[in-house]
Amino acid sequence: AAESAAVSAAQPTAEPASIASTVATTEPTPSTPIVGKEKPQGSNGEKCTPPSAADERARALRTRARAALELVESERRYVNSLRLLVRTFRPALEPLSPAFVGRIFSGLDVIGTLHASLLVRMEAALPPDLQQAPPGSSGSAGVGVGAGGGET
Repeated sequence: AAESAAVSAAQPTAEPASIASTVATTEPTPSTPIVGKEKPQGSNGEKCTPPSAADERARALRTRARAALELVESERRYVNSLRLLVRTFRPALEPLSPAFVGRIFSGLDVIGTLHASLLVRMEAALPPDLQQAPPGSSGSAGVGVGAGGGET
């Protein structure tokens, strides 16, 4: 009896014709909406209209402005990090081994001056409404590192 139950469990109970008829009855009808074919609706239930060319341009300009600000902020953080190295770490390490510190920090003054100059030019290239430094930032004034660890 156990063998006959196992054999009957392995055999499909539905006939292929009944599967086809089930699929045929689940096809969408004119009263059944097709997913993905409806126009999107707003929160108030009204149909949304596709964005106009002016909306797309405004969105692209906002994206560009955010990218430009991120580049300037990244450069500002980098210049501030270079300034920290030159003003804090190099003087603290020089008494230990001036030759070693000279090798580690060689070229740092040139790199700092270059990036401080780049930051000033990047900030100047921003539109006027975006040129203000974020709160708590030192801005570009005095962020340069010149020869001897001073400001440029």
